[in-house]
Parts: sequence; C-alpha cells; structure tokens
Amino acid sequence: MAEQIYLVNPTTGKRFRIGGCKLSTTPADEPKFAASRMFADKDLPPLVDLRSMMTAVENQKETNA
Repeated sequence: MAEQIYLVNPTTGKRFRIGGCKLSTTPADEPKFAASRMFADKDLPPLVDLRSMMTAVENQKETNA
C-alpha cells in the first residue's frame, strides 16, 4: 500500500491528504462528450474567458484533492 502524504497548514495545524478522490454517490445528469468535433478551428473564437462562469475557490479537504 502506498504511503499517505499530507500537507500541513502551519497556522492551523490542519492536515490535507495528497492523492485520492471522493467518488459521487449519484450518477451525473450531464451529457457525455461527443466523439467528434462539432466546429472547425476557423469557426471558433481566438480567445474565451470563462472566469465569470467559475465558482469560488473553496476548501476541498473532503475530496483529498
């Protein structure tokens, strides 16, 4: 079995395990990705900024991320 490695917050002393993941108990409702491309390169914009659509950064302690 692999050795468990932790990062430690020096201020709070909290330990965060590195590696692993927390699996969902319910299947995703999202559609699967298509096997082929739907647009040609020339039809796509040169730059896309998705920052306004992103969620805030949060503590991911339970995910071991």
